[in-house]
Amino acid sequence: MIRAAARRLRRRLALTALAFALPLLFLLSALVDIGDLDGGTRDTSLDIYTSITPFAGDAELAKRMVFVDIDEASSASPAKGV
Repeated sequence: MIRAAARRLRRRLALTALAFALPLLFLLSALVDIGDLDGGTRDTSLDIYTSITPFAGDAELAKRMVFVDIDEASSASPAKGV
């Protein structure tokens, strides 16, 4: 009987530790940008979101929208004609 109670207590302790550790891990990864994790995650989530729910607002506004994707090589080179 004591062994069963000890086993339940250890299991409950392990689950409680996991319940506290996972949110702390996610919070820590959100605060610390490890290897541009934030940028890559943001770009991927935006791609997924726009493929699932495309823009369905004002048609005139959609015609005027422009998406500009600037890579690192373009931003590193000096601007021409400025």
